[in-house]
Amino acid sequence: MSFLKRGFKGSVKAIKDHKLLFLSIIVLQIILISMLSYVSFNYQLKIIEGAQEVIEPLNNANYDQESLQAGQPFTKDIVQIYTGYKTMMKNIVEYILWLSGIFLLINGAIWLLIYRMFEKKNWLKQAVKYVTSSLIFMVPFFTICYFILKGFLSIDIAPEAFASVIQVMSIVFLVIYYFLLIGFSQLHVKRWKNFVKSYYKIGIKKILYPLTVLVINWSFIFLAGWFIYLTAMNEVHLIIMFLALMFLVIVLTLSKIFWIASLNSIEK
Repeated sequence: MSFLKRGFKGSVKAIKDHKLLFLSIIVLQIILISMLSYVSFNYQLKIIEGAQEVIEPLNNANYDQESLQAGQPFTKDIVQIYTGYKTMMKNIVEYILWLSGIFLLINGAIWLLIYRMFEKKNWLKQAVKYVTSSLIFMVPFFTICYFILKGFLSIDIAPEAFASVIQVMSIVFLVIYYFLLIGFSQLHVKRWKNFVKSYYKIGIKKILYPLTVLVINWSFIFLAGWFIYLTAMNEVHLIIMFLALMFLVIVLTLSKIFWIASLNSIEK
């Protein structure tokens, strides 16, 4: 496909013409991965601790029907369950807010700097489009996820149904992220009307083009992730592990550059 060739050539030219900017983007990508990993690790521990405060008393609760009818309490740790539940939900909200903030600020800075590599000006308008499209797509999604999780913890949703809900939400997330990427590739479009239309023109009408680029990008990202997995499983030297992580960082950076270059090489 000719648009892929044009996208590849455009990517190489942008990197050659803006080497320092390219290195700056790699540094930002390292910061992004580090912060996401740190926040995720810490909050997942807090959420698990909160869940244990809820689950352990429930495991030791009184489920005997006769004793319950005789007036025996279901559990003596109702305060602990309530406190653990409130703490866990608080940590989940904080976790989502931290992820959203990191995504908006650092990931946004990466996309805007990539546009500078392609000599696309009006960075303020691009930033507004980035933030607006991110909020429009992500806020409703995370809000729905929050209430689904809250409903599940309140035993409003059966565990069997919850597994199916998670699968559906995962698919919905992939669709949302796909359209987010479409929007990120068109941040330079001056008129809002044309920017909105690009979601249909490129994201739906010419869906085979972006899907082709996604398959290429995700293939390399999977390869980089597999390389990291191999180094972790085989306990190789720290230098090899560092090189594997750097390979992932470079692949993630190149995938964004190639995404913008290729989608803007499509004949419209």
